[in-house]
Amino acid sequence: KTDEKNKNNTTVQTDNPVTKADGDTQLFYVYNEDKVIIAWRGTASLFDVGTDLAFRPVNSEICDTDKIQCSTLLPAGKIHTGFWSGYSRVVKKFKKEIESFFDKLVGREIFISGHSLGGALALIHSADLKSFNPILYTYGMPRTFTRDAIMQLSEITHFRHINDNDPIP
Repeated sequence: KTDEKNKNNTTVQTDNPVTKADGDTQLFYVYNEDKVIIAWRGTASLFDVGTDLAFRPVNSEICDTDKIQCSTLLPAGKIHTGFWSGYSRVVKKFKKEIESFFDKLVGREIFISGHSLGGALALIHSADLKSFNPILYTYGMPRTFTRDAIMQLSEITHFRHINDNDPIP
C-alpha cells in the first residue's frame, strides 16, 4: 500500500486490492436515538448496468471468488452474481465502518430501502441484518434470490413496490 498525492493534492491509496475494486455501488445511512435508515442507490452508471446484467445465480454457500462459506447469509438457495458482487465490494471496502455501524443498530428500529439495483442490494443487506429485524422497502427491485433462498427470509417485513411494465424482471 502506498499513499500518493493526485492532481487535486489529496491523498490516494494505491496497490490495495480493495480500493482498486471495480464498481460504484453506493449507500447512505442516517440514524437518531431510535431509528436507522439505510438507502441503497439504484442503477446510475455503465458499471451498474454490468452489475445488473451479471445474472448467473451462484450458491449462497459459495458467495465470493475465494469460495468462502457465507452460511451466515443463507444456508441454502442461490443469489444473483452481480448483486452479490456489488454488495460484497461495499462490505470489503468499508469493513471497519460497517463493524462500527453494528453498534448503532442495537436497540434501534431499522429501515432499509432501495430502487432497482438498490432494491436488490437492500434485500441482500436485510438478509445480512436479519437478526436485527429490519423493515425493507424496495421499488422496482429485480429478482435477487432463488425461491429456496427467499423462503428463509420470510421473517423480514418487506414492502415490495413493483411496476408491471418495468423492463427489468
